[in-house]
Amino acid sequence: MNVDRWPHKQERDRAYQLYTKLAALDPADVGATTGQYESIPALRFAADAQDLFDAWRTDLENRLRTINHEAPAFEAHLAKYRSLMPSLALIFHLLNKMEGWQGNEVSLDVTRQAAAWCDFLEHHARKVYAGILNKNLQAAHALKTKIDKGMIVTGQTVRAIYRNQWSFLRTPDDVFGGLTMLERLGWVRVTMKRSAEGGRPTEVVDLNPAIVTQQQGNCQN
Repeated sequence: MNVDRWPHKQERDRAYQLYTKLAALDPADVGATTGQYESIPALRFAADAQDLFDAWRTDLENRLRTINHEAPAFEAHLAKYRSLMPSLALIFHLLNKMEGWQGNEVSLDVTRQAAAWCDFLEHHARKVYAGILNKNLQAAHALKTKIDKGMIVTGQTVRAIYRNQWSFLRTPDDVFGGLTMLERLGWVRVTMKRSAEGGRPTEVVDLNPAIVTQQQGNCQN
């Protein structure tokens, strides 16, 4: 049910006051300093918070190396978390400072909060990027594109498809994964056939006749 009501006044006013204080913040008032080669005032992690960040960053880098590199958009998105996590920790720390927190170092508690937020945001990002993270779905889209262009026709072998080394269709697993999805949608059927000379049977792609008719129409146009 849709609800249209005023926000909670006390919480709204509290948030506004915090934003106002942050906008007028003097870095020196929260203990920010510049280093020998730095011009922008900065705060540091507390020792235990630094340990947490180091471990979190190591885990992130390991996961970045295992992402399907044919999904560069998601890889680039996740790589931004290198700076997102400490940025969130700093924001949470400054909000605490605006409400009276005395410590100048970014604490373990707010660093944990920042890591939890990154986990939460990544979970939602994976939903947004699901289409490019699912290899079978990527392969299905690639196969459909080749079918639409007449580059895959009835009678073509699965082996012939992956030997072309098209993007997302470079291995038997890639091609079979995509074909399985297209079979469920009624686009294709994969059958086993023997050549006239006999020998081992091979997997052959049969297109839905309606798709063949559409291909012919596209070629005439």
